[in-house]
Amino acid sequence: MAPSLREGVSQARSFEFLRLGRQAPWLVLGLGLLLGPGAFPHRARAAPASGADPAALLEQGREAYEMLECPKAVASFRKVLAHPKATPAQRVEAYVGQAWCQVVEGNEALARETLQKALEIRPDYPVSPDLSPKLAAVLEAAQRDFRARAKVEIDLDVTARGAPPELGMRVRDPAGQVNEVLVRYRTDGEWREVAAHSEGASLWTARLEGAAAGTLPLYVETKNRYGFVSGREGTAESPVAVRVEPAAVSAALAPPAATGAASGTALTPLAWTAAGLAVATVGAGTFFGLKAKEEEARFNGDPSQFGSHDEALAVGRSAQRNATTATVLFVSAGVLAATSGLLFVVDGSHGPAGDAVEPGFAAAAMPLHGGGLFALAGRF
Repeated sequence: MAPSLREGVSQARSFEFLRLGRQAPWLVLGLGLLLGPGAFPHRARAAPASGADPAALLEQGREAYEMLECPKAVASFRKVLAHPKATPAQRVEAYVGQAWCQVVEGNEALARETLQKALEIRPDYPVSPDLSPKLAAVLEAAQRDFRARAKVEIDLDVTARGAPPELGMRVRDPAGQVNEVLVRYRTDGEWREVAAHSEGASLWTARLEGAAAGTLPLYVETKNRYGFVSGREGTAESPVAVRVEPAAVSAALAPPAATGAASGTALTPLAWTAAGLAVATVGAGTFFGLKAKEEEARFNGDPSQFGSHDEALAVGRSAQRNATTATVLFVSAGVLAATSGLLFVVDGSHGPAGDAVEPGFAAAAMPLHGGGLFALAGRF
């Protein structure tokens, strides 16, 4: 018996469903090959995940992503981020996994924001050569955004001085990505590592023990609070060349040290006395000046505030007297300050017993990238 029209349509639909059902695994595999390979670091296939530890949750998320089950994958990655025992590296992978799911769902802008969170933990997260071009482009865009607001910049002195040599540097950290600064330098055929010391105001110094005079290859890395590299100047393959001054030159450029008893003569107490009087005189002049301004404002104000013409004239004369007193005091303070400075200069040119001391002079140039710093030190 020939099938009815309804039965024919039903059979046709069943056939199409079966045909698509046979092709579905290949369609999923094809889309997975387009977006999936390289999305996560290569790893050995683990046993089916069980429990709620971060490693198992990450594996669940990866498997769900590879099957393009993004809602399930994102749920697993979020559990990793909320897990108190998740390591920084696991949190990075969870953020990256979320971002790849967002790319699959067509939300690349949100994926870039999610990748920013991964880069906050690991600023040097690499672009794997196994990533698909689409995922690589999204990650590179996120890296550019991150560097634009959080790039760590390291400016090194080109010369190390002292014994042992000390290297100075300025580290600009706009986003709080610097927890420690490490200097690695090559001497005696091997690389050494030393932690730099923070001097405040973005300045760091490192002592290069064992570094000989001459050209010293080195590179600098900064690390954030998670232990990941957040900034770099030079590499082991392409180090920065820093000049190490001989110890004798560094000593010659250092300011001369004081010898014998404390320097100074009978002029020293006079110099300090004049300086103290200058400060006190400035204070007195300020008092009379403010009083004069107050009386002047009253004199120039509403005439009805005065009971008589004589009272107004008295206020005006008082303002004039106070202004004159303030002027005299300020001039006196200037004279006392100049006298104090002169006494200090004259006193500094003599030793403890009034013996003449040969004025010393030392100069050292400390060039930095993009400019120069010229320091003068000595007695003159």
